[in-house]
Amino acid sequence: GPLLSRSDGIAKEYDAALFTASNRVLAHLLSGSPQFESFTNRLKGIDYLGAICLAFESSQQLGEHYWVNINESESPFIVMIRHTQLIPANRYNGKEVYYLGAYVPQDGRRFNLDDATLESEWFAYLKKIFPDFDKSLVTSRHWFRFRDAQHVVTTSYADNIPPEKTPIQGLYL
Repeated sequence: GPLLSRSDGIAKEYDAALFTASNRVLAHLLSGSPQFESFTNRLKGIDYLGAICLAFESSQQLGEHYWVNINESESPFIVMIRHTQLIPANRYNGKEVYYLGAYVPQDGRRFNLDDATLESEWFAYLKKIFPDFDKSLVTSRHWFRFRDAQHVVTTSYADNIPPEKTPIQGLYL
């Protein structure tokens, strides 16, 4: 039958729905349903890395590029984005907006560090890239951690990708 959802207490009917969370979330939602056991096991067969992201504001301009990949094994993050190279700083009260991010094992050291320790490590490395970086000019910071952010591609990954169409009529991945 049609898929139902409840939003603000009102039932709505849909012909189809697209599930966009990680495969593990769908596996959890379907757990305990024997008719979906094979599909659920396939969903659980894909491993994921977690993500750590830091968004911060500063009065300092760092670099001239919007996107910088950091391909050094000792770097605690893999990307630095200067958002205000895309959207002008005058839209942010004259502040520069930056984003640093990394994919890491969820059970690893970095994913489970407290914000202050992460900040110390990440800002120290940022200073290696930009020697003039002054953390005292950072006016706000926001840390985010996401589980199941990036699937791990193995040599057999293609064989483990679940189908777009799930065993639930009208539900797609």
